[in-house]
Amino acid sequence: ATSVIVDLPDTLGALAVITQREDQLSPTPFSGAKTDVTYDSGYSALILEMSGFDGVTSVDAITDFDDVGWGDVDGSGTYNFASKLDLGAVYSLDLKRHFKVVGFLPDDDLDARAALVDSWGDWDGATNNVDAKLYVRTTNNDPASGGASWSSWQEFANGTHKARGFDFKTVLTSTDTDENIQIKELGYSATLQRRQEQIVGAVASGSASGGKTITFSKPFFTGVSGLGGTNAYLPSIGIVGQNLQSGDFVNVTSVTGSNFIVKFMNGSSVVDRNFTWSAVGYGLGV
Repeated sequence: ATSVIVDLPDTLGALAVITQREDQLSPTPFSGAKTDVTYDSGYSALILEMSGFDGVTSVDAITDFDDVGWGDVDGSGTYNFASKLDLGAVYSLDLKRHFKVVGFLPDDDLDARAALVDSWGDWDGATNNVDAKLYVRTTNNDPASGGASWSSWQEFANGTHKARGFDFKTVLTSTDTDENIQIKELGYSATLQRRQEQIVGAVASGSASGGKTITFSKPFFTGVSGLGGTNAYLPSIGIVGQNLQSGDFVNVTSVTGSNFIVKFMNGSSVVDRNFTWSAVGYGLGV
């Protein structure tokens, strides 16, 4: 077996959009859609379902060890996260998974071994035949829309993903009917990088009564319902005026993730002045 761990660099000032933990959902952990998996409160974990015992209750009742087959662990099962992530528009998002799993034997007693005795690969309780993988798919459409066009499921690795909507699932597998797997912790964290846009060289403000509109080359993320709130993360705007005269002042209004309006005034009059600008915010839109 091979394990590869990729850690995203810690970037000063990155915006923590959301930390999602399915094992911490309230009032019921792992409350998403389940196929052949179940949440076991005794283990405090998501596990594969098991079949019935076919009427056999004890090893004492077995007359032929070649016919043992009860309490089998399902070969595979799927858990879909309880909710999808919606950024409101397409952005480059850094995703980091949170995944803690452990294999186990539901019962180490001889009575409970389900497979044929001749096929037992281990008598001491070790588990080597279970696995769990985390997957993500994305869409550039509204993920709540029935008409959203989704990508294929890809195994989730830490990295940067560009999309509007994100959907997550985990697949549990066991190739031994005696062995099961517990997902103790499951989730992800999503962050947007801090970035800056600025003009190279001065621009004239003009003397239009409505001011001059400055449009960013790429939109900033400003927040949506459930992720900070609408306009919770508006970019910060910096203006440096040139050829100013006594009494001049500047107004910056109508800041959005896509643009803002700047107006130079002297008293009640709009005046034409040269200026440079910079904007600092989060997220790289398209």
